[in-house]
Amino acid sequence: MDNSVDAVDSRPRVGFIVSKAVGNAVTRNRVKRRLRHLSRDLLGATPDHTLVVVRALPAASTSPESVPGDLADAWRSAMRKVERDRRRSADRSTSARPSGAPAGGPGTAGTRG
Repeated sequence: MDNSVDAVDSRPRVGFIVSKAVGNAVTRNRVKRRLRHLSRDLLGATPDHTLVVVRALPAASTSPESVPGDLADAWRSAMRKVERDRRRSADRSTSARPSGAPAGGPGTAGTRG
């Protein structure tokens, strides 16, 4: 089996953290199943190679009616940050060196220590 980075599935993935503060094992598993179900639709609009970690707060078990909205809001906020960071990194890579400058940066071409 190939475990290299190139062999990793490019689809977005999600993981869940549900601590004992959320409730007993039955409650934690119920919360995880619900989050997994809700995140399936959200993964469709998530960029490839994105890893998302969702941490369930204790309110996920005490007020489950707010979970879908809270998850959707947090997911949108995270995706805005991902997109902003990708744009910033693309802007830095295009403006990092002036055109015609050597790839190694100033003072690296033809010099020896």
